[in-house]
Amino acid sequence: AQQHACSTVALAEWIANEQAGGRIVGFLREHFGEGVECLEQFGTTWRYSIPADRITSVQSIFALIENSKEGLGVREYTVSQTSLEQVFNAIAKQAGAPEDD
Repeated sequence: AQQHACSTVALAEWIANEQAGGRIVGFLREHFGEGVECLEQFGTTWRYSIPADRITSVQSIFALIENSKEGLGVREYTVSQTSLEQVFNAIAKQAGAPEDD
């Protein structure tokens, strides 16, 4: 049987990252509803999707995050609209997904 080891430092970092991600998604869902979803996470970087019908303006998202980033532990962030490529990839992914019976 194979054994896998993990240092306590790596484990502590992973736990801290998971907790930070939970705080951020909770914050976003509090302000934009349950439709907020985490699209991907790598290390200390997350990418979220916020339903368009819950956004009054991109500036409002910037203001909200800017005013809350210290308490959330956010050092850097970007806000952008979904690109046509992202829309195309999402449609292609859905079209290739097997149907549930």
